[in-house]
Formats: sequence, structure tokens, C-alpha cells
Amino acid sequence: MEAITLRESLIDSINTLPSNMLEEVNKFLSFLKYENSTESALNSYMKTEQFQKDRVSLHRTYEDLINNRATLFSEDEYSEKMESFVADLKLKYADN
Repeated sequence: MEAITLRESLIDSINTLPSNMLEEVNKFLSFLKYENSTESALNSYMKTEQFQKDRVSLHRTYEDLINNRATLFSEDEYSEKMESFVADLKLKYADN
């Protein structure tokens, strides 16, 4: 009996919400559905062979960074190096 009363009370409360509030509640509920589907997709991905390959690659990259076999550039450093690289390519292949 209490569940029915609570449900009716909830329905009455929802029906009396301002329209913009109801829109916000709908957005929130949609977000929850999205979060659940995203989590499901992530769980499915984690069971694939591609995930295992990506995991191995990520761990190798991490080990390379830790052991100074690779360098992690800041965004600015990376941009400068790429601009220089592209400029060098343009000079090298300008005649082609």
C-alpha cells in the first residue's frame, strides 16, 4: 500500500514540475542511459583481442617513458617539433 501511495505522490510531483525542470530531469535520465550503454560498450571492448593489443602497446609505451627510451613532449614542444618537421618536408619535396 505504501509503494502505491509513494508512486502516486511521485507522479503528482513530477506532473507539477515546471516545464524546464521536467526537461532537466529528462536530460539527466537520458544521461544515465548513455552512461550505462557506454559502460556496457567498454566492458564489451575489454573482452576483445584489440583491447589486449592496445593494453600491451600502452604498457610498452609506459615502460619506454619510465626507462627514458622515449620522450613525452608537452603540447607546445610537440607543436613546435611538428611545425619544424612539416617545414622540412615542404623544403625536401618542394620540387616534386
